[in-house]
Amino acid sequence: MTVLKTSNNEELVTVSSSTLCNLLLEFSPSKEHILDQGAVEFLCGLTRRPHPGLRLNAVWALMNMAFQAEHRVKVSILHHLGTDQIFRLLSDTDVHILMKTLGLLRNLLSTKGHIDQIMQCHGKEIMQAIILILEGEHSAEVKEQALCILANIADGDVAKSAIMSNEDVLKKLMNYMVRRSMIDFQRFSHDVL
Repeated sequence: MTVLKTSNNEELVTVSSSTLCNLLLEFSPSKEHILDQGAVEFLCGLTRRPHPGLRLNAVWALMNMAFQAEHRVKVSILHHLGTDQIFRLLSDTDVHILMKTLGLLRNLLSTKGHIDQIMQCHGKEIMQAIILILEGEHSAEVKEQALCILANIADGDVAKSAIMSNEDVLKKLMNYMVRRSMIDFQRFSHDVL
């Protein structure tokens, strides 16, 4: 963390932040120590840097940090990152950054109690982000990640109302289900014939 915070060498920071991704995994014995040194705020700052490698490593580290994390860690990530920056990351031209940002959202929106609390504070913005992905010109893999986030939201006791009250999302879900049914029917018809 000291090297990361004090170095002006972008290449060194990129390599160091790449290493940090692995040190922030759930089972890492150094995770708490790194969190205590201000990793959340620092990594959220790296997501704003122009170098795509730094943004990717920062989002990846945050995604790993959020996996099965305590609520306080998730709230800290959302506070320091901010929904505006999440939208910027979801609009990034680098698909890897986009996928890791969606992974971060998935990890933030896990555990029933966390889902409801986070959606209560940030539900409108999160639903807008999901619609942005579902309506955008993205690959099936990217849209699948957005649908997985919706599945996590649906697991919340109160949060699921954010899906049920959003016509845009319900229409998209219906279109995907109909399209999937048609594909399955065509495969079945082809196999039978």
